[in-house]
Amino acid sequence: MSPAWGSLQTWIRETLGPPLKSVHTSLDHWLDGLPPDTGRYCAVGLFLLAGLWVLTLKRDFIYLSAPDRALWRDLRLWAVLALLPYILVYWWF
Repeated sequence: MSPAWGSLQTWIRETLGPPLKSVHTSLDHWLDGLPPDTGRYCAVGLFLLAGLWVLTLKRDFIYLSAPDRALWRDLRLWAVLALLPYILVYWWF
């Protein structure tokens, strides 16, 4: 490790460490008060929001360079299908 990098790390640790530690500590206390399943619900909710956003894309944008408008070329459906395993894993595990 170069001396410049070491001095930069020391400066960051001494300058930003105390304020970040106070924020991190209060955030940890707040998160400890939440039920354990909250993270799972948040993750599934974000995946569902991403799927809904994909479904709102316009057809003209989806089929922009496609030779035809066959259903299997609809990227919105493929994106939702790609999200399903993630949703299932986060929901059950």
